[in-house]
Amino acid sequence: SHDRVHTGAPILNECLTWFDCTVHNRVDAGDHAVLIGAVQAFGTSPSAPLGFCRGRYASVKDPLPPGWLASHSMIVGYLIEAEGNILLRADGKGGWVLPSAKSRKAENELKLEGGDALTLLPDETFLYSVFDVADSDPGYLIYRARLSGASAALTLPAGFKFFPLADLPYQDIPAREIRALLRRYSRERHDERFSIYMDSGDGGRLASIDGGSKPWMQSPKDAEQEQP
Repeated sequence: SHDRVHTGAPILNECLTWFDCTVHNRVDAGDHAVLIGAVQAFGTSPSAPLGFCRGRYASVKDPLPPGWLASHSMIVGYLIEAEGNILLRADGKGGWVLPSAKSRKAENELKLEGGDALTLLPDETFLYSVFDVADSDPGYLIYRARLSGASAALTLPAGFKFFPLADLPYQDIPAREIRALLRRYSRERHDERFSIYMDSGDGGRLASIDGGSKPWMQSPKDAEQEQP
């Protein structure tokens, strides 16, 4: 299996380390050509490598510090609202974070610890933010969502709590980027005008969303005219 990150070249998902490069220079060396790459993206897996020495394979244990994650993975978070309240999860260190999921694709159900699940309104689930956090390996992919009526009455497991929009515990949210995201959501919820944030080197980009959602129904003519 593979993925594509920056240049479009295939990145093997199960490899220990990868570099995604563009060609910086080409040097002729006899009957060889040496390609010098400019690294555009890279990733390192926490998996243990397999070494070969003196005619046999050898296992290498604990190659990376505990807690390191594969850098081409992403933390998928959900900004979930119910009756003006936002759902947060305790991080085990005295702080609060957004609930997270395993799949990058927006789901209609968010599974919680202990086997419980929250049912989300499919027409109210949208991509909200894509960004990196300083000193954190994976990036963040955040969806905004709203609970269905049935889930709003669900008894939450320990560690999950709803906070009113006007009383979010900003001082206990460790990531500056998450605090900024929640403040932006509070403003946009007040104005009923939402946007999508994409991280960039000069502070990021916001794209406003106008109008409600509607199903994507692609006609045969649209498929013929669609550009990659």
